[in-house]
Amino acid sequence: MLFVAVSAPAAVKIGVYDYNQTFTTSINQTYEEIFLSSWGTPDVLYPQATGETLAASLAGIRGRNRWPIVTVQPYHISSIGSAKNLLSDVAAGKYDATIAAVCTQIKAYNGPILIRWGHEMEMNIGRYDWSSSNYKAYIKAYQHAITVFKKDLAGLANVYYVWSPAGNNNCNSYYPGDGYVDYVGCSLYSWQAYYAPLSYSGTFDELMGWKYSCLSVHNKPVMICEEGVEVADPQAAWVAAAKAVYYKYPLIFAAVYFNSPDPIAWWTDGPIPDWSISPFIWTP
Repeated sequence: MLFVAVSAPAAVKIGVYDYNQTFTTSINQTYEEIFLSSWGTPDVLYPQATGETLAASLAGIRGRNRWPIVTVQPYHISSIGSAKNLLSDVAAGKYDATIAAVCTQIKAYNGPILIRWGHEMEMNIGRYDWSSSNYKAYIKAYQHAITVFKKDLAGLANVYYVWSPAGNNNCNSYYPGDGYVDYVGCSLYSWQAYYAPLSYSGTFDELMGWKYSCLSVHNKPVMICEEGVEVADPQAAWVAAAKAVYYKYPLIFAAVYFNSPDPIAWWTDGPIPDWSISPFIWTP
């Protein structure tokens, strides 16, 4: 499968993060995303087949005729350092061996891959070790991590790096520079129970409108790395309306659906949203 640069809305490719394992035989999925629970344990994934290595998981995705996207979650490793010092420790090279272990699995797979490191970094809400108001520290850490990935994976064809904020107004403060970014990513979720009290409609067009204004300034291809609509909302109508306005965002080349319940509640003592979707709705 050759990577196709996208310039027209009809060419926007789709993919899935398939925690629910309901898309395993779905056709027309160009991408499949997996998450490393922590880069310190590269063989622990969501979803995870018992005893399966990262290399085997990547090969399985390729066997479904899809490109894998690996979201590397750089949680701190207590034997190396604390969460508070994670970014400075990464920049100082203390996690280089951790990166090397991930790269060993990627090299064993030896196929095309997109690497998404330290996503949603501007969401300083305590969810991730790497999310911080110190954007300079994040940039240094990201630059060092990608430099090590590139060195360790030198000679491996079709490796691309995705800088993937949530897409909030402050995200560009964390931009590491064009030399470290092949694609720009973002996350986009719609949940009427959350947006209605804020006087938002939660449509794709509304949410992507302000995200795209931030992301497009880099003139890089844009991938929606996480997209979801809550199961209680009219998912089919929302997806159809989204596809109808792709033309307004010419840099978007791919959209990856998050087929899973959310890992956490969105507000204290609130319900946990569920983004699960039928392949019949998401697949054209």
